[in-house]
Order: sequence, then structure tokens, then C-alpha cells
Amino acid sequence: MNVIFCDKRQSIVEHMKFYFSNVQFPRDRIASVAFHHGDVRDLDEEGTCFVNGGNTAGRVSGCLDQALCELLPGLERDVECMRVRWGLPLFSALLSYLNQRWCLTVPCSLRGGSEDCRLSRNVVGAMHTGLSMLVCANRAGMNISRVIVPGLCTGYGKMNRKEAVCQLAQAFNLVFIEDKMVCDASQMQHPRLFLNQQIYEKKE
Repeated sequence: MNVIFCDKRQSIVEHMKFYFSNVQFPRDRIASVAFHHGDVRDLDEEGTCFVNGGNTAGRVSGCLDQALCELLPGLERDVECMRVRWGLPLFSALLSYLNQRWCLTVPCSLRGGSEDCRLSRNVVGAMHTGLSMLVCANRAGMNISRVIVPGLCTGYGKMNRKEAVCQLAQAFNLVFIEDKMVCDASQMQHPRLFLNQQIYEKKE
């Protein structure tokens, strides 16, 4: 899997470089890591998987949401359909396939719009589940080989940018270094949805 960390905000990209540039991931799991300062639409191509933070209300209203809706027509309808049918709590992950592209929705907040996540562990919790789902999807033969990862919780979530990227790095470490995945079959309510019941404690 090739991972590209991407954000429009230069400071977030710099934090991503600090945390990920020198990490030695197993080559059979993450083949390469790259960084892009700009719009996710700059990286669009068939077969790409875009990560989107999202919220438990299923609202697709942020700037990144709008960009992804252009690339993946029907994304908002797909997320809402799954939310109504199965629920979309914090630390769940939803994998959508639209327009020959993937979207991995990992809710980081409870509702759309402004929400203070500064003292939360929402980024590590959401991405722990999402990355686990990607690994399981590839083991099932989906062959998702290119993943675009933005900064999470740094807009409406108000989280400090360095802290948000630090939590992102912790999630990658859990899945790809420590091999601690969320893949209990009892938590998989639907082939496209993972639910993670683990508790992520708030910082003191």
C-alpha cells in the first residue's frame, strides 16, 4: 500500500513529514510514504482510496467533504444510507466504492459543524479502526494500493495540529508496527462497516 499524506495547510504537512518521514514500516504493508501540500483533487486517479474524517451524524458538509463529493458522486447518499441502517458511531469505519474510487469514512466527531475535540483521542481511535479495515479489505482481495490521508480534527474539531498528526502516527504504529488491529468478526456488522468498541482515554 502506498500512502500519501495530503493537506492544504503547510503546517500540517510539515508535522506529517516530522512524524512519518523516517518511520520504517514493513515493506509488505506500506510500500512507500509521500507528502503533498495541496488539494486531494490534485491526487485523483482511479483506484485511489481517500480517507475522510466525517461525523456520526453522517453530514457531509466540510471543505474536504465537498471535494470528495465531486470525485465520488453519491458519497453523501451512501454514508447516510449506512448510518440509517447500521449506525455510524465514533471509531467506526465505512468503506465506499464510487466512480471507480474508494472512500474510507472514519467519524472523528459526533455531529457536523464546530465541535471541540481538543482533549479527545478521536483521531487515533478513528484511524485505528480505519487502517484496520484497509488491511482486512486487502486481505479479502480488494487490492487498495494507494491511500490519501489528510489531517483530521484540525478544522471544525479544533484540535492542535501537532497533536492531531501525533495521534495519526500512533494509529499507524498500532496497525503497521505493533500489528494491533480491530478485526474481531463480532464487531463487523456489515461487509463495508467496522465498529470498534475499544475505549480511547482522554488526555489529562
